[in-house]
Amino acid sequence: MLTNDRIVLKILKNNKRRPLSAYDILDKFLRIKRIQPATVYRSLKNLLEQNLVHRINQSNKYIVSSENSHENDVTTIVVCEKCNDYEEINVNKFKMSLAYNILDLKNFDLNDFSVEISSQCKNCKT
Repeated sequence: MLTNDRIVLKILKNNKRRPLSAYDILDKFLRIKRIQPATVYRSLKNLLEQNLVHRINQSNKYIVSSENSHENDVTTIVVCEKCNDYEEINVNKFKMSLAYNILDLKNFDLNDFSVEISSQCKNCKT
C-alpha cells in the first residue's frame, strides 16, 4: 500500500512539466482516497525534507527534484511565466559563486540555497 507521501510524489511525477499547487495535488489525491488538505501539506513537507520535491517560491507550486543532484549543487529552476513549463539544472555552488560572488555574502548562510528564474520558454516566445 502506498503511503500518502508516495501518492503525492506519484501525482507530481505523473504531471510532467507542470508545477502543481498543494490544492492541485489535493484535487488529484481525492480521486484516490478521502483526505484533508493538511495531509497534502504534511506529505509535501516530508518530501521537501528528503529533497524529493522542490517548491517554486514564485508561484507556490511544487515539482519533482531531478535525480542527478550532488551535495555541492545549487538547484536552479527556470519557469516560463506564460505556460508554467519549467526546467531544472544543478550547478556546483563553487563554480556558480565565481560568476555571482554569492558566497561572499556575509549575513546569510548559503550552505543550502536555490535559484529561481522567470522567463519565457521557446514555445511561448514564438
